[in-house]
Amino acid sequence: MLVAIALVHLGQFFTLADTGGWALELQGMYLGAALAVALLGAGRFSAGGSGGRWN
Repeated sequence: MLVAIALVHLGQFFTLADTGGWALELQGMYLGAALAVALLGAGRFSAGGSGGRWN
């Protein structure tokens, strides 16, 4: 998602949509959801770590 924002949507980063919201609101939601799944799920980079202490 970071690559997609950097390559395609960089010109819209500080703009507002016609409805008054951030132009990249959907892309920001996808990025936030992907980070939440990556950090809260099981795995080496999760909040629980590779030992699975919090999983």
